[in-house]
Amino acid sequence: MLASTSRMALAVALASLPVCALAQTARDNATVETVIVTGTVAAPLSLTTTSSTGSRLGLTPLETPASIQIIPGELIRERGDTDLTQAVARAAGITNTASSGNGGTGLGARGFTGVDSVKRIYDGIEMFATNGTVTFPFDPWTVERVEVLSGPASVLYGTGAIGGLVNVVPRKPTPDHRENSIRLTAGSFKTVRGAIDSSGPITNKLSYRFDASSSISDGYVDRGDNSGVAISAALRYDVTPDLNVSLSVDFGDQQPMQWGGVPLVNFQIDPRTLGKNYGVLDRSLHYQDSWTQLKAEWKPRDWLTITSDLYVLDGYRRYYNVNTYAYQPATGLILRSGYSDLMHRTQQYGWVNVAAMKGKVFGFDNDAAIGFNINQNRFRFINPRPSATSLVDFDNSNPGMYLGSGPGTQARFVSHLEQRGFFFEDRVKLTSRFSLVGGVRIDWYNVNRNDLIAKVISEKSFSPSSWRIGGVYEIRDGLVVYAQYATATDALSSVASLTPANMAFDPTQGRQTEVGAKGSMLGGRAEWTLAAYQITKKNLLIPDQLNPGLSLQVGQQSSKGLEASVAFTLGHGFRVEANGTILDAQFDDFREVVAGVAVSRAGNTPTNVPKKAANLWLTWDIDQKWQTRVGLRYVGNRFSNTTNTRLAPGYTVLDAGVRWNFARRHTLDLRVSNLTDELYIYTANSDTQWRFAQPRAFEISWTAKFN
Repeated sequence: MLASTSRMALAVALASLPVCALAQTARDNATVETVIVTGTVAAPLSLTTTSSTGSRLGLTPLETPASIQIIPGELIRERGDTDLTQAVARAAGITNTASSGNGGTGLGARGFTGVDSVKRIYDGIEMFATNGTVTFPFDPWTVERVEVLSGPASVLYGTGAIGGLVNVVPRKPTPDHRENSIRLTAGSFKTVRGAIDSSGPITNKLSYRFDASSSISDGYVDRGDNSGVAISAALRYDVTPDLNVSLSVDFGDQQPMQWGGVPLVNFQIDPRTLGKNYGVLDRSLHYQDSWTQLKAEWKPRDWLTITSDLYVLDGYRRYYNVNTYAYQPATGLILRSGYSDLMHRTQQYGWVNVAAMKGKVFGFDNDAAIGFNINQNRFRFINPRPSATSLVDFDNSNPGMYLGSGPGTQARFVSHLEQRGFFFEDRVKLTSRFSLVGGVRIDWYNVNRNDLIAKVISEKSFSPSSWRIGGVYEIRDGLVVYAQYATATDALSSVASLTPANMAFDPTQGRQTEVGAKGSMLGGRAEWTLAAYQITKKNLLIPDQLNPGLSLQVGQQSSKGLEASVAFTLGHGFRVEANGTILDAQFDDFREVVAGVAVSRAGNTPTNVPKKAANLWLTWDIDQKWQTRVGLRYVGNRFSNTTNTRLAPGYTVLDAGVRWNFARRHTLDLRVSNLTDELYIYTANSDTQWRFAQPRAFEISWTAKFN
């Protein structure tokens, strides 16, 4: 671990380093146009931009029968979002459910929450998020764009993602021009961040990219210090005009704010708990991830493109603290329980191959993609499961040290996952305006779990399949309607860490029906989308009414809703972006054991799922030098328990900013988050403990860009 002083020094150093091109030789005969960057990002919905997430056929969102949102990395950085979970939660229908238990990556979409139901992938490749171990990537600085696919994505990326999928696409080398930038940020809570970026040609065939960022902060609660480092480097070699090979290495190291929320007093937030940290003094939370990828892209014919990816992922997580806090009315003290000391280590090796083809079938224009992937994953879990408790006052004036760590810490189990997948996708244009898009996928999984304590080996093999079919009709240029039916599968927990109990059951089954419309107007200055959907997830586990200690796989959860988004550019530099969702999610068949009795929760809303959510951004480029921004986030009421007796109140948060281009390629940004200093809950851990969000905070950034 780096000491705090070292982290601060690194943050300042990264921001103040002179960024030089790695070589002075530009691509032969290349001409680079000089552009003054003002920070304005155009066409935020990107309906006519090729998406690599909703399809492997090179389709745009306008051509795809699904809800796809593309968020440019430059737009994320313009808004001032400092982590990807926060940035993605501004997309239509997406809400933030982050906690230390899910590595800060938890999201909700279309009535489903969790890292398995809303999956995150990197550059189109699945990362098996075993118990929240994989927390990479997290920093928007290294991101080219983020693509959000709402609804089931199993047909594209395997088991999981029944609510949605987030594809983080990293910045790549730029063979035809140079681009360099530096950013230094300082803000509230003694926050310091620094970042550099450099890309360009080395020779006429070799190009590079290097991104690095670092941050350090005291956090907004007692002992809330946190830090992070993200580094991304890539080389691209153009062997021929039709073949290129790239090697990239990414590294992330985080020590997030170690804080589990506050206990409720009479089911309300007590002012005495605000800003308090009820963890132990020697708490620890550390995430470290590394990713290496070798990719080849070959176009042997005009109609054929072949890509091949080899990759290695290594994820590490270390955590120890006390997790649960409950107010004791009799003593006026806080009872702390759930002491946890755990270590996770995951290693993944994989290979993905895709062949995309264009041509004609029976006289119709046809696009097709066929491919397979292979993965090996090893997950090691260490946890002594201590059972200690302790009492502290409201100020936690004597936080104490961790109880239960030491010689008892040992490996609990090692899990090995082997996965094979085969997929096929096709689009046929039956007329000049009507297309059918379909796909099918089958996976083969084998999970072997070695319980190192009980000396028992458990094994599970299963081969889920999924498919989708959809149609897109172009009413006129720039206006389409579509419909889609898709199936999905979802494991009862992370596939790579299935428990012996869950191995007895098959994956849950899901299906979605979606209809919608998308369009552009005013010569492309305005874009909009509208979608209506219904999702059903079957085979949930419920207690056996005759024996509540046993489980049956007969439960069901469903959701239906509307999502809409619009973005348009007005005259005089005004830009408006807005989205919203109305959602009705419920348990159709689900029971819980209460005092040894199975109690039905049918008709209740799942926890942390709001019925309404919306986002609004207004941007005004006053002139070449000045830009102002205002953002509004709204999330409706959510229940914090499955009985629906505890309501986590909704919130409306206002953010604002102003940018000054004070010199050529030099800007200053002043941002204010939570301008009205709203006290709001973004994650309800339970019906007795909630996590409130950051209060009002200021930050100022200097950014310089040059060739």
